[in-house]
Amino acid sequence: MSSTKPSSWKQCATCQYWGGPRKADFTRVRVEYGSDQDKGECVGGGWNRQQKTASSTCGKWEKWGVLK
Repeated sequence: MSSTKPSSWKQCATCQYWGGPRKADFTRVRVEYGSDQDKGECVGGGWNRQQKTASSTCGKWEKWGVLK
């Protein structure tokens, strides 16, 4: 994992609905993932059932449950 984002950034990498590869850091205030171009399926959000990059956004963002 080489990229990180704070949990307050409203992008797919920090969203509850994004199914891409990621993990929370040890403080749970940042998400770690490979790159902004990593893709994952949106599962129930604004882009439901579509492949979206980690840096994508939408109006149905909800913070990923493992983040503070």
